[in-house]
Amino acid sequence: MEKIVTVILARAGSRRIPRKNVMPYRGRPLIEWTLIDAWKLSIPIWVFTDMPEVRKIADQYHANVREKLFERDDGFHQTGLELAEYNKEMDADVIIYLQATSPERDLAMVRAWIAEFLQSDYDCGFSAVPMREGMYYDATGREVNFSMDRRDYNSNVKSELYRENGSFYIFRRGQIGKNHFLNGRRMVFADRHELDIDTIGDAR
Repeated sequence: MEKIVTVILARAGSRRIPRKNVMPYRGRPLIEWTLIDAWKLSIPIWVFTDMPEVRKIADQYHANVREKLFERDDGFHQTGLELAEYNKEMDADVIIYLQATSPERDLAMVRAWIAEFLQSDYDCGFSAVPMREGMYYDATGREVNFSMDRRDYNSNVKSELYRENGSFYIFRRGQIGKNHFLNGRRMVFADRHELDIDTIGDAR
């Protein structure tokens, strides 16, 4: 029987929105929406945080709360290596990683993803949204995905293209010691939601 855990990482030092994980969103602290989802999955929850407010909220959902490690001054961290250290205590065979900045999830869909993954031989899986047809530009108006002389390219693509949306990740024990835990055989879960709160505008 595989041991499965749900992990939420919540740090105070967001580069764009200070203390983002406890900012108000639809009447609750942002992280509470992900804690509610994790609690409804009925899978043991582990929260790693450096915020007393998050500890208090997580306790209400019977989470195992621990100190978050490996915070760097530049705001970046290597999630795979960090989780490998945490798993020395969790001792999980399969880790479900829910980002606290993605408060919109379809739990029926998440349950189906978990069941599908556990019945597969994939190394990891993640939620993603279909990329829509059309040109893509950066903030200066420069085309970033293909040149003007191939403007009809997207309409000719025969298979779906997806963009990782940061909401749901699942991976096996062997993935977490790597610099990037989405290496190996990847399963893509088509999602309907693409909200990932990264700036103040995203939360409106």
